[in-house]
Amino acid sequence: MGVFALHFLAGTGLALGVFVLFSRLSGETRFSLPMAPVLIGFACGVLAHHLSPWATPGVLALYGAAGFVEYRRDRREQAAWRARQANASQPEPASPRDADGPP
Repeated sequence: MGVFALHFLAGTGLALGVFVLFSRLSGETRFSLPMAPVLIGFACGVLAHHLSPWATPGVLALYGAAGFVEYRRDRREQAAWRARQANASQPEPASPRDADGPP
């Protein structure tokens, strides 16, 4: 039971740290208590007890990788949104073809 408790606490704490890290990097200032770190901690405890203690770093690495991919996607979407806003505020320049009419 000690192995489960150790890996549950370590998994929950580190998963919460990963969650807070990527939430802050994404610019979130307020959020509710996430359930993912508790579920990840439970999974780490069960896998460490029944499979191997090395499952905890593996699960946390997968959670960290998923958080990083989501962070990159959010950054890309924010950049695209800013570009669309910048293009929408500027009038499009008239091209020489517009004066002649359709081709």
